[in-house]
Amino acid sequence: MRATRLRCHVAMYWQVGLSICKLMSPDAVPETLEREDSAPLPSGHQEWQPMPDKLSPSERSIRMSLIRSKDTKPELVVRKAVWAAGFRYRLHGKGLPGKPDLVFPALRTIVFIHGCYWHAHTCQKGRIPGHNSRFWREKFAANQARDRRNAQRLRRYGWSVLTVWECSLSTAKSRDKSVRNLLNALALRRASKP
Repeated sequence: MRATRLRCHVAMYWQVGLSICKLMSPDAVPETLEREDSAPLPSGHQEWQPMPDKLSPSERSIRMSLIRSKDTKPELVVRKAVWAAGFRYRLHGKGLPGKPDLVFPALRTIVFIHGCYWHAHTCQKGRIPGHNSRFWREKFAANQARDRRNAQRLRRYGWSVLTVWECSLSTAKSRDKSVRNLLNALALRRASKP
């Protein structure tokens, strides 16, 4: 019904020659503007359909493989701030579950810097795509389960696990707050170290 109304509104605006098409909410539309489902669309107009991928599967695979898992912008922001504060770390602990982004061996602390999309954060960047949503929902659920498993294993091994989200580094104000919170947590670990 709603798609029909939108189609009808587009057709009506086109017919009266308006150059700007206004999309109205269904509740704001007077009943006189509704047309029958069988009403033809003006020439050159088509029903709305999901936009097809412009890339072939092999081209899409190449694009996706270029997405980095190391040395991302959020990771570099955190690394520079932590290094400037005098904390020393190792990168991408290969022998640890989940290959953590920053490893502070002296403090027995791990820092993961998660991208909101791939780790399905609750922010706007972590939303599930509309196309092939079942696949993405399952993939993100598996990613989250793996993150939880890795964090549990690390805690069992005696590590403290901290997570910094990409969205918390997007604006200067939130970045300062997130970095300050991380540095305070590391300073507490340093102070409590025997």
